Amino acid sequence: MKYKKDETCYIIENNIKIVPVKILKYSAGFYTVKLLSKTGAIRLKEHRIFATEEEAKKALGIDRADIRYNPYNYM
Repeated sequence: MKYKKDETCYIIENNIKIVPVKILKYSAGFYTVKLLSKTGAIRLKEHRIFATEEEAKKALGIDRADIRYNPYNYM
């Protein structure tokens, strides 16, 4: 068990954005995490969870700061 209960970590959602999560519990190789930006919880394996936002950005492989979106992405 790498992460402790009530620790804030990060995941990559839809291979696009980095989302903060809170660890709820660990059971049978899976972490149950609560999404802090939305309601709900999901179960993930350890390799999908990152300790810091920088670690998640490194795993994503590209710098998202320079991406320009069109206005239709925000609707």
